[in-house]
Amino acid sequence: FFSSCYFRTRKMKAFLTLSLATLLLGAVVAEQRIPIPSIPEGVTVLEGNPNVSLEAFYDLACPDSAASQKILMSIWDKLSTKINFTIHLFPLPFHYNGYILDQGGRYFEDKYPKSLYNDFVNAVFAVQTKYFNTGSVGLTVPQIKDEYARDVASAIKEVNENDFRAALDTRSDDLELRTTWKYACSRTVAGTPTFMLNGVMIDGAGSFTADQWLSFLSKYTDAAPKTPQDDLAERINQLIDLF
Repeated sequence: FFSSCYFRTRKMKAFLTLSLATLLLGAVVAEQRIPIPSIPEGVTVLEGNPNVSLEAFYDLACPDSAASQKILMSIWDKLSTKINFTIHLFPLPFHYNGYILDQGGRYFEDKYPKSLYNDFVNAVFAVQTKYFNTGSVGLTVPQIKDEYARDVASAIKEVNENDFRAALDTRSDDLELRTTWKYACSRTVAGTPTFMLNGVMIDGAGSFTADQWLSFLSKYTDAAPKTPQDDLAERINQLIDLF
């Protein structure tokens, strides 16, 4: 009797162990490796043509990002009806204050109308040098955050300085920026600025001049969509060429 109970107990333990291992393995397999954002990432600050979608990945502490944004602003009126333009944030580890600035950007994205977002980006770029690695020497992290909140509230009247400052220490905004960063990594972004057109990375776009941007984009904005009649005529001409 005791021997029978012993073996039944061992079998039960083995069964429970195997079941628990199976459950744990299932949990590991089902875990989402890259978190899926609760809403689509980025802020579309220009909605002129959804068929020509330009995306920028910026670090608000990156001088090259600021330079590219300034060039795009110089041709903004020429692009306003021709493209959609979406800004994403991607803090870089060697810009020591980049994470602070971009966390503020992530909060701004959630809190304020997207019609103000481009103004926010331009306002931060305007005072960016204060937050360079060398520009903030001697300041503590709280002091940098205080100064940043003052700068943003001063530039954009809709911003409450105290609320913006509090967001720089808020766990939820920190986690959202982490998701934003991981999203950019999933799209193979490794530096800023990075530009994509209709989902494809544009080689060398970070050094484009205004004329180069207009020339590059014109290949897509000026291309009239083909009609069924155009396709039919093209096929007829191809057949004619065969004879």
